[in-house]
Amino acid sequence: MDLRRAGRRMARMSAETILSILTLGALGAVLPWWLMRFQPDTQRGLVVALALSVVLLTFIGAGLFIWLYAGDVAPSALLSPAALLHFWTLGVRAALIWLPVLGLTALALAQGIERRRGERMAARDPD
Repeated sequence: MDLRRAGRRMARMSAETILSILTLGALGAVLPWWLMRFQPDTQRGLVVALALSVVLLTFIGAGLFIWLYAGDVAPSALLSPAALLHFWTLGVRAALIWLPVLGLTALALAQGIERRRGERMAARDPD
């Protein structure tokens, strides 16, 4: 009976882990694109959007770890200052998942900014 319970727990943990990885990876790609809608179409606007993405993804990662731990730990223990610092640290470590995706997204956004800038310059300069 213990083996069945352990097997179910491992399956649940695997599903939660895969869901968390996919969520963070997808947000690493989508969040900068969405935040660029509210920034000027410049490299400075891209840096602001990327900085906001890093902060939000770190807190979202910490929130996912709180959610993952919630079933195994008493609720009062989840919100202690030491636990919150621990979850924030885990959120930073989760950057291994979303930071490469965010980097590729940043390159694509920067190329789009420069392409549109070139198009605007070409439209102003009639040859």
